Amino acid sequence: MYWPLVCRAEPQPKTGKASGSSASPQPGRRLSEKIEKPRDGLAKGIRWSATHCVEQAVEDWLGGPMADRAGKTLSTQRDILAPLTEIIGKRPLRELEADEVSKALIKLAVTRSTRSIRDTRASFVRIITYTQARGLVGRNVVALIKARRHSPPAGRASR
Repeated sequence: MYWPLVCRAEPQPKTGKASGSSASPQPGRRLSEKIEKPRDGLAKGIRWSATHCVEQAVEDWLGGPMADRAGKTLSTQRDILAPLTEIIGKRPLRELEADEVSKALIKLAVTRSTRSIRDTRASFVRIITYTQARGLVGRNVVALIKARRHSPPAGRASR
């Protein structure tokens, strides 16, 4: 297999002379991180894709391991996951963070029941696990968060 030559940007030691540029070594580190992350993923068998997004992962899961389920089950899963994919559906999987998923679930908890939020999170954990098994994502960030409990509306106390 042919591997392209990758150059590594290392910060230069300070000599005390003005170099004519006010740039700090930060851009070199960021470049190095962008190069190292995919390289680490390749070593672990992960095929990073900049275009594979949450919405595609949902469709792959529904069309893959869920394809032989009953039609009602598929429609229920689509209905449960639709609000979440509206919020974070266009986000690439490799850039998805636990904080984003948590904020999306909190946003959904305002209008949805606790059970809906719990089922949405459970389905999303299964989707990311399926994607992880296919080597498209390194870790399941959804498994790191808990579904928040929906706070009941303020009302009259029970008798």
